[in-house]
Amino acid sequence: RSDILPRQRQIVGFRLVLCGGAGETADRGCTGNGQEQDISDIEDMGSSSELQTLNTKEARELAGKLVVWYNANKRDLPWRHQEKWEQAPYAVWVSEIMLQQTRVATVIDYFGRWMAKWPTVELLAAASEEEVNEMWSGLGYYRRARMLHQGAKSVVDKYNGLLPDTVEGLKSISGIGDYTAGAICSIAFGKKEPLVDGNVIRVFSRLRAISADPKAQASVKLHWALARSVVQQCSDPAALNQALMELGATVCTPKSPLCAECPVAAHCKALAQQTQNSAVNVMNFPMKVPKPPPRPETVAVCVLVEEGKSLGPQKTPAKNTKKNGASTLNAEELQSCSFLVVQRPDTGLLASLWEFPTVPVAADLSEASCKQVLSKYLHDAAAAQSSTASATTDSTTQMKSTSKGGGRKRVKEDA
Repeated sequence: RSDILPRQRQIVGFRLVLCGGAGETADRGCTGNGQEQDISDIEDMGSSSELQTLNTKEARELAGKLVVWYNANKRDLPWRHQEKWEQAPYAVWVSEIMLQQTRVATVIDYFGRWMAKWPTVELLAAASEEEVNEMWSGLGYYRRARMLHQGAKSVVDKYNGLLPDTVEGLKSISGIGDYTAGAICSIAFGKKEPLVDGNVIRVFSRLRAISADPKAQASVKLHWALARSVVQQCSDPAALNQALMELGATVCTPKSPLCAECPVAAHCKALAQQTQNSAVNVMNFPMKVPKPPPRPETVAVCVLVEEGKSLGPQKTPAKNTKKNGASTLNAEELQSCSFLVVQRPDTGLLASLWEFPTVPVAADLSEASCKQVLSKYLHDAAAAQSSTASATTDSTTQMKSTSKGGGRKRVKEDA
């Protein structure tokens, strides 16, 4: 029924469940008596469902309007000037990874600094993990930087430093999935490959009035089918895919969409429903999925200072004070101190990054108990490091004594 709110419609597997009663017109996808109609696959619904894949004519019209609008209204962003970059596909790759979960305004400066330091895949591959993390500092989601770095090494090893121009080839590289592969293929190589991100999902959800959970498997499959049907009817896939993302970012926004400025408003089923029924709002599409609550975690952190070890120009220290039995250092004194930092594991949250000694503890643990836990952690870590260093020294000695002709092997010891 046209008066049923979008959120009352559900997709369960590949079956569309809608209500219909006596004396009422049966909704699409239902039989006349209100019973459910089995549908083998969501893409097989055809023209009888509002969740249909676009037909060829409408897909071509949408593509044409979007490309014209994009060419007239696109933002001037540095990664869009592919002629400037020594390796344009690599520049697209870097920009797409940086733009994930990060605002465009923030990415612009980071992208410029990154490309100035590592303008080619080979230069990035040769960089150290510390250099990459330092350059990425402030962008968050550091796993992206690590995967980009690993991916660059993979491109050098497998493809002689040049990104492949197929989705299959790109997806063989660490950190590149369906979305990034589609972006690189279409934007850098002009291939008719689709891409789907949050902006594209929102645009198609409103164009086709899809109110289902956008993260559900059936919805994901449908949105990729819609994106593919449009890009296949376009002669400029680079402009089209960027137009879909640009439209979602600047016009078809999550809140307060600018429907009057939308180049494809005439095709928008969500807008049509809103016009016909005041109880429906464009912003109902796609469904708002509640975020899982944050997982609480309590940690004890120790800032361990070694005084007198200069890290830079020495300054005359001022007299320190005591607080709760501990030394308190002022800003000048900190210039002549060293701090103990430890490296996190190479997997999991904030992998391989450095931090002050940190130990998970119970939320209700007292400060005195926290200090005991930290003390044990530090002593155990020191003992383990001492044992490792001793074993490395013994191994080095053995290799020196058994080598022939005065040859020597270098062994890297833990700091």
